[in-house]
Amino acid sequence: MITLPRRRTRTPAALRLSPNRHPEPTRTRTRTLHVGVAVYAAVLLLLPALVVGAAMATGRWSTTGRSPVAGGGAGSETGGSGDGTGQGQGGGQAPVVPDDVKGWTTVQQILDAFPEVDRAALLAELGAPADTPGDTPVKELAEVGGVDVPTLRDWLAAQTG
Repeated sequence: MITLPRRRTRTPAALRLSPNRHPEPTRTRTRTLHVGVAVYAAVLLLLPALVVGAAMATGRWSTTGRSPVAGGGAGSETGGSGDGTGQGQGGGQAPVVPDDVKGWTTVQQILDAFPEVDRAALLAELGAPADTPGDTPVKELAEVGGVDVPTLRDWLAAQTG
């Protein structure tokens, strides 16, 4: 059997370690920030709460089904009974058609949306006194006068028809 001489391969100098040394990880030039578990947990809990709180404060968060934009229907940029801040008197979007009238719609929003409806006739239909404030929601007047919102919608459709 013939034995060939072994070829010696040289290890590059950068990778050579002496037998008594252990490899060490290279150190970065920047420092690593160590965040405690309590701080990490607090950020994870507080960050969503702060985002929701900020959204609610600016009027971009709603759970009532009301639109935070006051004004007319689609494509309307301004209008309704808003005061220039984007909030209507009742906090919701003014109705465009009688089917848009909801329980939280105010008397003033109805009068602004349907100019052909007389204030006295509307209050009489709702069974409300003549000195009722314009920012009163329809649902409060419907409870007192006994007229429900679907009946009011039908009455508005007949008045505007």
